[in-house]
Amino acid sequence: MLDDAFRTRLYPIDTPIRDLPIGGYRPDLESRPRPAAVLVPVTDERDPRILLTVRAAHLAKHAGQVAFPGGGRDRPGETVVQTALREAEEETESSGEALVLEEIDGMTAELAANLRENNIKDSEDVAELSIDELTEYEGVDEELAGRLIMAARAPWFA
Repeated sequence: MLDDAFRTRLYPIDTPIRDLPIGGYRPDLESRPRPAAVLVPVTDERDPRILLTVRAAHLAKHAGQVAFPGGGRDRPGETVVQTALREAEEETESSGEALVLEEIDGMTAELAANLRENNIKDSEDVAELSIDELTEYEGVDEELAGRLIMAARAPWFA
């Protein structure tokens, strides 16, 4: 449930740019910027997190940058909500083929067994962990945690 203080800072989706209380960047309203939308996905966890993407290195614009999932409206008649959802789905698609824990580069059989006991079943689960969460397990320092997480996240950037 949104609290009242937060709710007062929300604006209807069709509010014109000129009516938003933003400073700094103001697009040239005459040039009609390309319609675009982003999604701000927040996880449903005790300590919520925001999902961000890393733009592919081969892109002509903003290559390798961290961004919210989203992009330009490519389809006539598509709403900004439809654009944000479509783009987010395209950008976060997974092959659906999560690796078993032992196939993650650097994973030991002992650590894999320990993770399974804590309901971390495959590479997708490891990819969602933070370094702090993974270092809570015996024998996992920050360097190993970072390597395991990045190995588990490698398919995200393929």
